[in-house]
Amino acid sequence: MLSRFEPGRVLPVLTEAGEDFAGDLLNRMRGKPRPPVQPIQPDRTLAQRITRSLPALGDSMATAPHYLRQFFVFEHLRGDLQEISRRFADLAAELDQTLPDNPEKTTALRKLLEAKDCAVRARLFKADGP
Repeated sequence: MLSRFEPGRVLPVLTEAGEDFAGDLLNRMRGKPRPPVQPIQPDRTLAQRITRSLPALGDSMATAPHYLRQFFVFEHLRGDLQEISRRFADLAAELDQTLPDNPEKTTALRKLLEAKDCAVRARLFKADGP
């Protein structure tokens, strides 16, 4: 049976992952403590440059329309359907401007879009079928 402390037998297998990993693993198997890890110092100048490049609230990038708003356009619909769809488009615009960007805002707009589609189909509904 092989001893797990035989470097000639264990090390060739472990060195495929890298010398540091193999040496650290062998030292831990022998009961030696790990060397202290040096913490990574953050690059504060890089963080400041990134922060300065982000748009502030009220900038044009920060107020770009939500991607779901493209589905609230109604100009292509006939007149009676435009009236219905316009109300939903107005509410979608108001929600998009007043709510912060997060997953719940996306869900609210998506469900409003579903409601708009239902309202338009309700107007097109024929009780006697196709």
